Amino acid sequence: MSRKEKIIFLKILILIIVFVVICAITLYLFPVMKNLSTLEGKLMFKEKVERSGIFGILLLFVLQISQIFLFIVPGEPVEILAGMCYGALLGTIFIVFSNIITTSIIYFLVRKYGKRFVYMFCNRRKIHKMENSDLFKDSKKIEILVLFLWVIGKMELYYIS
Repeated sequence: MSRKEKIIFLKILILIIVFVVICAITLYLFPVMKNLSTLEGKLMFKEKVERSGIFGILLLFVLQISQIFLFIVPGEPVEILAGMCYGALLGTIFIVFSNIITTSIIYFLVRKYGKRFVYMFCNRRKIHKMENSDLFKDSKKIEILVLFLWVIGKMELYYIS
């Protein structure tokens, strides 16, 4: 088996493992989420997380990591769970620190492995096309784009709260 075939095999294996884990978590959490629609269910869930101690915190941290790495997982439910389990202040602090930790991991992985790490997740042709586009050649356009995305993010926070 060549190196390229091994890498493709490893990617497929990781994809299958992630898919199975997500399906298992979904099947496990479906009754829990359904139960969260009632006041009794919310209180039971909060009590269960509090009884779990450090395991409850680690589980929430793993959910937050998966939300950042697997961008298809929505972030709001994880944030709501953190607030529900630990209160608004501690839940916010937890989410901010877990975001800092996960983003730092991604930063250092990209810094160490460079484009090879990015190419594991994205198509080379699309990245090359993006890098050579007029947008990325003009720093003012990039600044405006980042400002625009930041404003959209702030508006989302405003409308959520």
